[in-house]
Amino acid sequence: MKNLLPDCQELSPTERSECYRAYAEQARSCAESAATEELRQGYLKTAADWLKLAEELQPTAVLYAESGRIYGKLGRAEEAFAALQKAETLAPSFEQTYVFRGNLYLSLQEFDLAEQQYRRALSINASNPSAIRGVNLARRRASAT
Repeated sequence: MKNLLPDCQELSPTERSECYRAYAEQARSCAESAATEELRQGYLKTAADWLKLAEELQPTAVLYAESGRIYGKLGRAEEAFAALQKAETLAPSFEQTYVFRGNLYLSLQEFDLAEQQYRRALSINASNPSAIRGVNLARRRASAT
C-alpha cells in the first residue's frame, strides 16, 4: 500500500510541525468533503462519522454546528446539543449555530427556547432567512398548543 503521509522526517522541528499541520488540513478537508457527499446522498449517520473525524483533525465551529444539525436530524439530541455548544464556544458569532439549535428545540416542541435561539441568530444577522422563518414558525406552533 502506498504511504500517503508526507516525508517530513528530514525537516527541522519547526518545518516538520508545519508539514504535519498542512497534512492534517488536507485530511480534514477530505473528511469534510466526504461528509458533504454522504449528506447530499442522504446518509446522515455516515456524514456524522466523517464530520467527527474532521473535527478531531481540526475542530471548527462550522464543523461542530453541522454535526449538531445532523445529530438533531438523527434524533440524537444530547449529542446535537453538545456539538452546538462546542461550535458556540469556538465562534460565538457564528449565527448558524443558533439557527440549528433553534431547529433542535423546535423538533423537541420547546417553542420558547427555539424562538430565543432564532432571535440570537438575528441579533448577529438581522436578515438571516432561516432565523426569520424559525421565529415565525416557533410562534405559530406555540400559539397552536
